[in-house]
Order: sequence, then C-alpha cells, then structure tokens
Amino acid sequence: MTRRLILVWLVCLAFAGGTYMVCVPQPTADAELRKAQAEFRAAGIDASLAVMERDEALEERDELAEAVSAYSAVLEAQEVFTAAASKAQAALDSAKGKVDVSALRKRAQTAQAKAFGVKRDASIVLAQKVILDELTTEVTSVVAAHEKKVTEEAARKAAAARESSSSSKGWLSDARRTLDSYGGSWVKLRSYDGNCGGSFHIGCNFSATDIGIHSSWATKGASYRNWVIMHELAHSYQRKAWGAIHASPTYKRLFNGEIELLANCMAKHRGQGWGGNRCTPERTAWAAGIWAGNVRG
Repeated sequence: MTRRLILVWLVCLAFAGGTYMVCVPQPTADAELRKAQAEFRAAGIDASLAVMERDEALEERDELAEAVSAYSAVLEAQEVFTAAASKAQAALDSAKGKVDVSALRKRAQTAQAKAFGVKRDASIVLAQKVILDELTTEVTSVVAAHEKKVTEEAARKAAAARESSSSSKGWLSDARRTLDSYGGSWVKLRSYDGNCGGSFHIGCNFSATDIGIHSSWATKGASYRNWVIMHELAHSYQRKAWGAIHASPTYKRLFNGEIELLANCMAKHRGQGWGGNRCTPERTAWAAGIWAGNVRG
C-alpha cells in the first residue's frame, strides 16, 4: 500500500511538475523527492526480508519433520533389537556351566552398546539385531552339541558299568554262537561300548575280522539279534571285495553308494530281513553275489 501511494504521488508530481517547480523552492523539492525514493527502497527491502524469513521457517519445519521421522524409526528398530536381545540372553544363560561363551557374550554387549548409541540411523540398529540373531543360533547350536555329547557319554558309561558289573558274558557267548552258525567263525567278536564312528550302534564292523557288539543286543528280539549279526558279517565280506564293489557301476546304480543298504540286502538274501525293507528283488539278487566274492557289473 505504501508503495502504491508513493507511485501515485510521483505521477502527480510529474503532471504538476511545472506548477510545483514554480510554486516550491528547488531545495525543498529535491529533499522531498529523495525522501520519497528512500521510502520506496525501504518498502522493497522489507518485502525481501519477509520472503527470506518465510523460506527459513519452511526449511526449519522440513528439518524438524525429518528428524522426528528418523527418531521414530530408531525407536521402532530398538524395540525389535530388544526382543532379539532377550532371546540372545536366554541362549547365553542356557550355556552357563556347560560351555564357555564369554567371547559371544562380549559380542552381544558390543552390539547392544551400538544399537542404543544411535540417534538417527535405524539401519545401524537393525544390523546389530542381525548380529544378535546369528549369535543366538550359534550359542544354541553349541549348547545342543554339548548336551548331546554329555548324554551319549553318560549312556556309554552306564552301559560299561552294567557290563563290568555282570559276572557273566552269557549274551556274548550267544552272539558268538550265532555268528559261527552263519559262517563267521573266522571273525573276532567282542563286547564294545556302542561308539561306532561317533554315534551309537549295537553292532559295529571295525575290520573284516573284527566285530563289536553292545550288551544291549541281548535285550532285543530274536529276529533283530540275528539280523545284527548277519548284517555285521556282511560288512566283513564286503571288505574282502571293497575296491571292486565301489568301482561297480551296477552297485552305484542300484545302491547309490549306500554300503549299509547293501549289507541289509545281503542279510535279507540269507534270511535275515529285519532291515531289508528297501531291498528290491534286483538289489537282493545282486547283493547275494558278494557272499561269494562275486561283484557283477
């Protein structure tokens, strides 16, 4: 409005210039003109300042909105991290007195410090959550492996204790007679703790002339006991033709390299089919030749 009034006033001056110049002394006219020009410039400066202040306010508003959004994302990520931290803590607690997880516990503490030291970058928090998830899986696996080992060791010790406390090895004599009746008199038979290749098995073939039988063999049914002896004896015959068997394309096609399946089918051929449910007629017929050292195809 001020600018418009000044412009109108200047126009009027232009039209009435001659008269004004006559009526008003020159110094007075010059002073009033300079005053009007100054007011005009001031009005322009005030408008520019208003625009600048508006732009600054909008920029501050956008920055504040961005900060609020970032903080909210961090808080949400920290909630997710806290849930993962609870699981990690439970896993670490389960290892107490079993396995040393001090290094893993330190990793968890480092991840927690990083996650809660973040202010605006939620991706850092989520990255630490992934670390905790991996740590939880690792601790759980280590503890499970330890517990399995302890359980198996306890079972072996208990079996050994039962065996040592027995004044008689009558069951082993029974196993010996069974093996001899199947033509295995040339194979040594002994009692063992059940640890066959790192896992528990009632029977284990250590070599062509060395078979181990666990004392729990005596608690099984007759068909199972007979099958175990025949199965282990089959392994002894396999060892006599080991190279030829594994070089045979027919063996690979029929048994896919499963030496235990071959032993089952050999036992089935000789009437002990407890473990021979996968032995087709073709497999059983091919397996029969191994007893005579005949590896076909």
